[in-house]
Order: sequence, then C-alpha cells, then structure tokens
Amino acid sequence: MLRATPATPRPMKPLLFFFLLVAVLGLSQCKKKVPTPEDQLPAATQEGRHIFGCLVDGQVWIPNGNNGTSNFRLTYDPGTAGGSL
Repeated sequence: MLRATPATPRPMKPLLFFFLLVAVLGLSQCKKKVPTPEDQLPAATQEGRHIFGCLVDGQVWIPNGNNGTSNFRLTYDPGTAGGSL
C-alpha cells in the first residue's frame, strides 16, 4: 500500500513580502499637479489660429461650438416700419 507524503508547508515570508511590496507600491502614488487656470488657457499665437480663451471670475472660459460661420445674423427688411432703422 502506498502512502501519500504530506506536503511540506511553504514558508510565509515570500508571500508576506509580496503583499507588503504590492501595498507599498499601490499606496505610494505620485501626486498629480493641479493645473492653474492660467495653464489651461490656449497659448498666445501670432499666426492667426482663431483661438480665444480668457478668465471670467477666475474660471477658464474657452468658446466652443462654432462651426466657422457667424453666430449672429442681421437682416434688413425695407418694408418694415417704412424702411427706417
């Protein structure tokens, strides 16, 4: 009759070392630099790139949604009010 030999227990030191290493690496993340409002503004150019941004009450405001056409339209109807503005 064959008997199974009991498995020898592995030492806990390598396993403990592994978990400690993972914990240290996971908890020691780099702090990300919070950008200032001035850093979020588009860079000034002399090339006519049609880029605009400003600070409004300390908050960055960059217009978006313009498709290249004018957002304002003015029409003149000479028949209204006798043709006077």
